Amino acid sequence: MIDNKKDEGFSIIYKDSFHPFKSAEAQKEYVDYYMQVEKTWPVKYENVMVDTSYGSTHVRICGPENAPPLVLLPGDTQSSLSWKNQIETLSRDYRTYMPDQINDYGLSIRSKPIKNKQDFIAWLDELLKGLNLNNINLLGFSYGGGLSLIYTIAHPGKVNKLILIAPACRNWPLKPKVLFRLIIQDMLRTRKIITNHLYWECSDAVKKNDITHSIVDDMINDLMLCRKCFKKHKWIMPFMIKNDEWRNIKAPTYFIVGENDVLVSAHEAVQLLNTVAPNIKTTIISEAGHDLLIVKSEVICKEILNFLRN
Repeated sequence: MIDNKKDEGFSIIYKDSFHPFKSAEAQKEYVDYYMQVEKTWPVKYENVMVDTSYGSTHVRICGPENAPPLVLLPGDTQSSLSWKNQIETLSRDYRTYMPDQINDYGLSIRSKPIKNKQDFIAWLDELLKGLNLNNINLLGFSYGGGLSLIYTIAHPGKVNKLILIAPACRNWPLKPKVLFRLIIQDMLRTRKIITNHLYWECSDAVKKNDITHSIVDDMINDLMLCRKCFKKHKWIMPFMIKNDEWRNIKAPTYFIVGENDVLVSAHEAVQLLNTVAPNIKTTIISEAGHDLLIVKSEVICKEILNFLRN
């Protein structure tokens, strides 16, 4: 079921409960912030809430109504707002659907916990059915890339083309020092630790220019507010994808990663895919890391559109 909330304001979607926020005050602070950021959205949009058995999922929709569907899944701790710098280009010729992931920050309201891979797949399938979407183009960044991948493997006939941007999966294991950094920033959650972590993860953006540096600072502010306002939820580890699963992906697939990525070992990942699934197109983007959507936004959009059109 789709419920359009664009004109009524978001305050009513939570009814008498402030879940998944810590309090009614926290709910108001975050929703006010979200709506303020939304004012800078560069194109026309529509907001809908889609009911699933896991809760109500908020989806931002842009682009021509009769255009081919393109579903965008954001990275961990990000919402649909994270696509702001790409949406003007991607929504010209595609009807874009950007959900706030049900188990993460944003305006979605989970009613039961996501416990495993099967829950993620079931939630996304229910969401797409609620939006009356089939034969979609599916694009995911980081954690959203991992979700896009497991969904495509589970439902091969429902995905037309798959684009994975630095997807999170356990095929390229994290080095101990990287894992330690991730654990520390999740446990301690101070501004200093979060800043140090994101400056490290997005070092190319921090160094490039004032604009890209400011985007990282905005990410820090956003994450600090989310951790202040939301109840803590169970984080599900990225999934291991078997070699046969990579090899048997039916949808044309494009794997994109930054050469300096500290979370995804670019050359190891591409070498693995070229060996076990040579049908998957791969590209390593120079002078970029896990921040490639910030420092190479135009390049990435061009790669995405060329792949979808061809």
